[in-house]
Amino acid sequence: MNFLLVPDKFKGSLTAKQVIAAISRAVSDLYPQAGIYSVAASDGGDGFLDSVKSYMQVETVKIETTGPLGKKISTEYLVNPQTAEAYIELAKASGLELLSDEQRNPLLTSTMGTGIQIKDAILNGANKIYIGLGGSATNDAGLGIAAACGFTFLDEFGNSLNPIGKNLSKISTIKSSDFLKDYQNLEIYAVNDVDNPLFGPTGAACVYAAQKGAAKEDIEFLDKGLKHLHKIVKEVLGKDYAD
Repeated sequence: MNFLLVPDKFKGSLTAKQVIAAISRAVSDLYPQAGIYSVAASDGGDGFLDSVKSYMQVETVKIETTGPLGKKISTEYLVNPQTAEAYIELAKASGLELLSDEQRNPLLTSTMGTGIQIKDAILNGANKIYIGLGGSATNDAGLGIAAACGFTFLDEFGNSLNPIGKNLSKISTIKSSDFLKDYQNLEIYAVNDVDNPLFGPTGAACVYAAQKGAAKEDIEFLDKGLKHLHKIVKEVLGKDYAD
């Protein structure tokens, strides 16, 4: 008898490898002669880089960046120099696990730190980037990532806005990135297992903001902010990302 184990992590308790070890022990106790084969899976959240490391020939890049609240941190991403591909885990710089329960507030958190990683990967030659989504402490719609890559978000008075959740509803216009104009062939892929729309009852804020520390009124505020951002992006950039 053979067993194939393909678990993801158990969020907040065990990594995928620890789950494999626990199940393997139990299977071995019950079926000592069984063959056990395992794959550490990932849905793109915490543990994404560990899964990539297990099955691909990649190198680790250490980098100084910022956490969800702007504090300087050290983290990493992966590259495959032969294919010019990079692998980035959103949770490494923008994750819930980087904050205490008291610090969790998606009105104030940003994906800027992940954006710094992405920009670094681009400058180091990556032309295809895979970003594992999930486990984030943010609800900024990627404003921080965009800001790190050269986009500027302005209010109605022309003031630059900090790329955090509470400023979504204040955005009046967006200045495009001069940096990215030099990388027209860049491909970025989001690795995840959900298909929620940007806003609405099944949108980003209504489904996920509570687990990131948002109160009920915060969720409503963030959802309105996401809807507003969608309107601005459609007007300024001519693109519809609602779905």
